[in-house]
Amino acid sequence: MIKVIGRLQEVSLPDFQLPSLTAKVDTGAYTSSLHCQIVFVDDKWVEFHVLDPSHPQYIDIPNRVPLVELKQVTSSNGSSELRPVIQTRIKIGTEEFDIFLTLTDRSEMRYPILLGRRFLSDKYLVDVTGINLLTD
Repeated sequence: MIKVIGRLQEVSLPDFQLPSLTAKVDTGAYTSSLHCQIVFVDDKWVEFHVLDPSHPQYIDIPNRVPLVELKQVTSSNGSSELRPVIQTRIKIGTEEFDIFLTLTDRSEMRYPILLGRRFLSDKYLVDVTGINLLTD
């Protein structure tokens, strides 16, 4: 059964010990992305800090996870960048899913996570008037 999600949704990233972050739901974006500070990328691994020191949930311990791929992503302002892609778990309401996230600096954006249509497809319909429609 497909559930309804709002334009903003509280999510958690259990692999990174982040119990609650506000995600922007964006059906115009294909990929999902996570705000981070990249420390190191090679052909097998990516090391990064989730969020940045100005965020209240920032943890000053780098995460090291397998690199899925490097992907060319064009943002809504037309700029293009090569981003590392990782796979992790995301919890929304009572459900947990695997998700592919591109890693990028979203410090100029209001929300640290963007959920794109690749993730949303076949899981959620989006009610643009709603916020946090799914809870534990």
